[in-house]
Amino acid sequence: MIALLGEKAGMTRVFDEEGRVIPVTVIYSKPNYIVDVRTEERDGYNAVVLGYGDVRINKLTLPVVGKFYRSELNRIKKSLSDKETLALYREALGKEFSDRERFIREKGLDKVLYFAVEYFKIDENTNLDELFPGDADAVEIMKPFFKFLIDKENEESLKAKEAGIAKDYVHITLPARHIREFRTDDVSSYQPGDYLTVQAFEGIDMVDVIGRSKGRGFTGVMKRWNFRGGPGAHGTKFIRRPGSIGASTFPGRVIKGKKMAGHYGDERVTVINLRLVSIDPDKNLLLVKGGIPGPNGSVVMVRKAKRSA
Repeated sequence: MIALLGEKAGMTRVFDEEGRVIPVTVIYSKPNYIVDVRTEERDGYNAVVLGYGDVRINKLTLPVVGKFYRSELNRIKKSLSDKETLALYREALGKEFSDRERFIREKGLDKVLYFAVEYFKIDENTNLDELFPGDADAVEIMKPFFKFLIDKENEESLKAKEAGIAKDYVHITLPARHIREFRTDDVSSYQPGDYLTVQAFEGIDMVDVIGRSKGRGFTGVMKRWNFRGGPGAHGTKFIRRPGSIGASTFPGRVIKGKKMAGHYGDERVTVINLRLVSIDPDKNLLLVKGGIPGPNGSVVMVRKAKRSA
């Protein structure tokens, strides 16, 4: 499985080595968070669950928050095992509210990790292996912690408004706006709490892109089904009409599936076998030859081509 979630940024053109113009769609895909890993032993199949797009934690339902117990436990353990990183979060703990929020924003710190240091009282002498023994205890450990985070987000959002620093306030978020699952044969190289970047597509020539087409509302048969329409000469009253929709007395009804006017667009579309022109790991960009479904800014799924020659 090689797949990522990203956003359609728009179209442009690039030039190959021989100076030929290649029309490309630019897909911005910031690192995708691995929410969970499905295994044959536990779930009956192998798959990787990816999360994309931040949402404030107090806006999520508890079942969605529960998906992040294992992955966040692993991420906290892995991130705070670095002494320099832990030192930054410890430094933030000693600051006043306004100064702390600006410090967190300037240093690019994560609020979940910040409150993990506060809640679990982590310092340089803490043994993280003892504090977080394993995935089996993830629910018992993380459930009260996430309840603490939800209460903190509600409480500190009000503090930020009262202090007049609402614009500088850093919300507690989880990458849960879009959660998608991708089947794969081998999950040994994926761990909950890690990230997948565009570098996963290095060496891949062809991709499939899945998105939702632009919604066009209620349209007639000429736009929706490419009907020719009637003659446009003077006096005609049959220009854009659908024509006959039924037979005679038998069957006496409109056959199911008849092409008629109706809602057009806003449906899942898969474009297969698009050439991956280049990737830019520094800017998290994928350049794909040709067009892909959806408006600019829409979320798309990019995967290794399934049926490429």
